[in-house]
Amino acid sequence: MKAIIDSGGTKADWKIVQNSNIVASISSGGIQPFVQSKEEIKGTLNQLVKNHPLISGLKEVYFYGSGCSDIVQQEYIADLLMDVLPNAFIKVSGDLLGAAIACCGNEPGVVGILGTGSNSCLYDGSRIVQNVPSLGFILGDEGSGATIGKELVKSYFYGKMPKELEISFSKWIPGGRLEVLDKVYQKQKPNAYLASFARFAYENKEAEFIQNLVQTAFEAFVENQIKKYSFSPNNPVHFVGSIATHWKTELKQVLQSNGLLLGKIIAKPIDALTQYHMNNEYQHDRTH
Repeated sequence: MKAIIDSGGTKADWKIVQNSNIVASISSGGIQPFVQSKEEIKGTLNQLVKNHPLISGLKEVYFYGSGCSDIVQQEYIADLLMDVLPNAFIKVSGDLLGAAIACCGNEPGVVGILGTGSNSCLYDGSRIVQNVPSLGFILGDEGSGATIGKELVKSYFYGKMPKELEISFSKWIPGGRLEVLDKVYQKQKPNAYLASFARFAYENKEAEFIQNLVQTAFEAFVENQIKKYSFSPNNPVHFVGSIATHWKTELKQVLQSNGLLLGKIIAKPIDALTQYHMNNEYQHDRTH
């Protein structure tokens, strides 16, 4: 029995597979090494095993996670998984590889993530061959939900938001500035908190102010990420993530204005990843 896990900054999707059949689909909080403590991640994993006894019988685990692009963080998450699943083979990879596999399978392509955070890569059909480093929601994550939320919050407090939107947005932060500062600087998962405001943007997407804010965010993503790769403009750029899904029209327009084509958009890569692992057996020497 094997598990395929796709974990973003907000949520994680689990698929449990036995004898080429999906026997369970599980949702949990996101597991992200840069915004969660070891204790919080352990608590999430222990609770999952308690609530879903099937997990304790896993023999293989393929984990694709946000913040897991380098070997140090991969080993960190693998060790935590091993604590609760000592008898399982565990392979930890970054969510970017998961996105590339979901969109492209064994074919080459350019892939972007636009969800709670953002990232991108050039994929050769088996591995990532080029990647602009992700700098997280404080320094980077252009085009992401966290960035859109951050710009909304800044515009609100700096008095740049139109009055009608300002009145509506105030209801999202009843505690005002102190509430926002506490949740961003003192609480867990500040990136997910900021990304939650992206729903306000979507609910008011017809407003010119919102359209300009989102377009600017996507332009920054294309400029700092996609344009750094060498590929034919005839080859489409694929995306995964909630922001790309909800803002497909605006994303397509920004790509077209930069001479690029929009390819697939997948809201959640877990189904395509699961199918990939059901069709392709990994070799156990390809460890984390």
